[in-house]
Amino acid sequence: MRRAMAWGSGVLIAISIAALAIATLVLGILVFDQSYRAAFFDPATGGDPLVFQHILWFLGHPGIWLPGIIVALTALGATMISDVSVAK
Repeated sequence: MRRAMAWGSGVLIAISIAALAIATLVLGILVFDQSYRAAFFDPATGGDPLVFQHILWFLGHPGIWLPGIIVALTALGATMISDVSVAK
């Protein structure tokens, strides 16, 4: 059971890191769009405003997914410490 918890926590952390990398990339596109008048989100020039809505939806809810990351890191750390400190 401990190994399943450790692997589950590790997978959750990997998915979270991948999602944060994607969010950082999209926020860079948003800054580029606002600073240099690019056409990523402007529908008049072929952009998609729905992408902007998805960015705000994802980044507007860190109170939901951030505690999950913290809980997963705590569980992973506790599992690893208990596995290493077990006397054999």
